[in-house]
Amino acid sequence: IVTVEDNVAPTAVCRDITIQIEASLDVSIMAGDIDDGSTDACGVNGLSLDQNTFDCGDRGDNPVNLTVTDVNGNSSSCEAVVTIEDFNMYCAPCVTDSVTVHDGSCEPADTGTMVEVWRNSLGCDSVVTTITSLLESYYVETWETTCDINEESKAEFHYTASNGCDSIVRTFIEWVPPILVNISLLTCDPGEVGVEEFVHQGSNGCDSIVTVSTILQFPTEVTVYETSCLPADTGTFVVAYPTMEGCDSIVTTIVELTDAIEVTINETTCVPGEEGEWVDTFTASNDCDSIVTTIIELETGYQTVVYEFSCNPADGGVEVIDLIASNGCDSTIIIKTEVELVRAGFNYNVTGTTAHFTNTGQYATGHFWVFGDGSTSTEENPSHTYARNGIYLVWQIVYAPQCGFDIKLKFVFVWNGVA
Repeated sequence: IVTVEDNVAPTAVCRDITIQIEASLDVSIMAGDIDDGSTDACGVNGLSLDQNTFDCGDRGDNPVNLTVTDVNGNSSSCEAVVTIEDFNMYCAPCVTDSVTVHDGSCEPADTGTMVEVWRNSLGCDSVVTTITSLLESYYVETWETTCDINEESKAEFHYTASNGCDSIVRTFIEWVPPILVNISLLTCDPGEVGVEEFVHQGSNGCDSIVTVSTILQFPTEVTVYETSCLPADTGTFVVAYPTMEGCDSIVTTIVELTDAIEVTINETTCVPGEEGEWVDTFTASNDCDSIVTTIIELETGYQTVVYEFSCNPADGGVEVIDLIASNGCDSTIIIKTEVELVRAGFNYNVTGTTAHFTNTGQYATGHFWVFGDGSTSTEENPSHTYARNGIYLVWQIVYAPQCGFDIKLKFVFVWNGVA
């Protein structure tokens, strides 16, 4: 018995074709349309295609596989190019789409720009540009404090964030040392001197250490300098007064003798009998007597020296005026102008805790008083009531337009109504 087997595949032969889209916007082909004479020794049993219908989306070249099967079940295939054309313009015009897509990645190797070409439903190419950027990991630091030095630490945790990337959280716990406060107090009592320490809980929950140091306050010593025209009033006087803190204050007042001011005025006359010497006594700005001696000498003509006073420094100097007197003698008038500035000075007396001030200065048109306890006055002769006993340094400031100013300072003693 002879058995004949057919294991030889048929020979598949294809050809490329071009067809037009029909009015129905599609077109179909048969296997025989692209078969170009496929053969088999035992005979061809069938032809089949992997795609036989086309529409507007298939415009252009389309690869199509033709499968040839013989009578014994052997098969082979070939590929043909089916070109779809729209010569009659049944399909809509082709429009190319350009789309940019932004994406992100946690991996640096996935970043960059990628351009792809896709065919849309109309058979037109679409250009898709995908830009992938690097997503950064989140980094968060949290700080906490503790009063316990053993709890001071640093920890790091990793979490996956909403963007898919790792997030790093670092937690720092820092030790807060106790708050140290030093307070210094003064006392006149030696028995109160010392150091005390107190522990309080601060607003941060940690202890605060308050150290109170009480220091001995020594008596305050003040020296006041004054002047007097009376020799009996001069000398050194020491008085002790208690201050507001309860400690004694020692005030030493030194009163020195001030000499009288002596002025000599020399004049001349051409009239016999007018010559001579005269002495006058005046009270000067320092409350002491001033002695003015006027000497008139006889001359052929009059020569008069006139002394004037002004508070304007620009008026100071000597002016000489030549005249003919009524007696026929030549008269020479010499005017000497001396500058006399504003002078400050005052006296005071105390009744209870109220001090009454009397201005003794000269040439002032304005007055300003500072009473030593934060209060002031612009009166010429003010009165002021103090809130408590004590020693107060009082300032008197006097002034006049274009004449300058002068200042006088005195300590005012207010204690049991006696200054």
